[in-house]
Amino acid sequence: MAEKFRLDVVVLAGGGGRRLGGTSKADLTLHGRRLLDHLLDDLAAWADPVAAPGTIVVVAPASVAVPAGVLRVLEDPPGGGPAAGIAAAVGSLGAGDLVAVVTCDAPRAVRALPELIGNIGPDGAVVSTVAGFDEFLLGVYRFAALRRRVAEEDGARDISARRLLGVLDLTRVRLAGDFARDVDTWEDLRALEEGV
Repeated sequence: MAEKFRLDVVVLAGGGGRRLGGTSKADLTLHGRRLLDHLLDDLAAWADPVAAPGTIVVVAPASVAVPAGVLRVLEDPPGGGPAAGIAAAVGSLGAGDLVAVVTCDAPRAVRALPELIGNIGPDGAVVSTVAGFDEFLLGVYRFAALRRRVAEEDGARDISARRLLGVLDLTRVRLAGDFARDVDTWEDLRALEEGV
């Protein structure tokens, strides 16, 4: 049997939640559990024939509780945006094979990872929406390519995820499921709660 890829996972959970009145997205509850816990529970149940789970890194301030066994990092100084958060997480990882990037406000995102892994390109695979928008914060990247881009952007502070990741040679994947759906507003959370 072929050896599995190691899949490290970066969960971005440090957003300010401006459209939510400053409420931490990681701590929003959906069906009685935090959005962050939905992701972590899916990772705990991970079973994939191609990729074995590695390190889980949550990029979040100390105010966001993370369970034992999950690594927490934060860009320094805080508030540098998602690209800087990815850079901080990559800096905390040893050499690996693949790195998934997901956000805590898309609680079903882990369910998209097998399809992304199955369609991995030279540098990775990213979700592409029906409108043709690349969801760089829902992707699987080859560790070497991600580490190279972080080094090229000198820590990636105050740049967009598109600038950090958009130059990579990625496969675009259109998902059959609604796994990229995220929560930006209270209305989004209600719609997820009601299954709309």
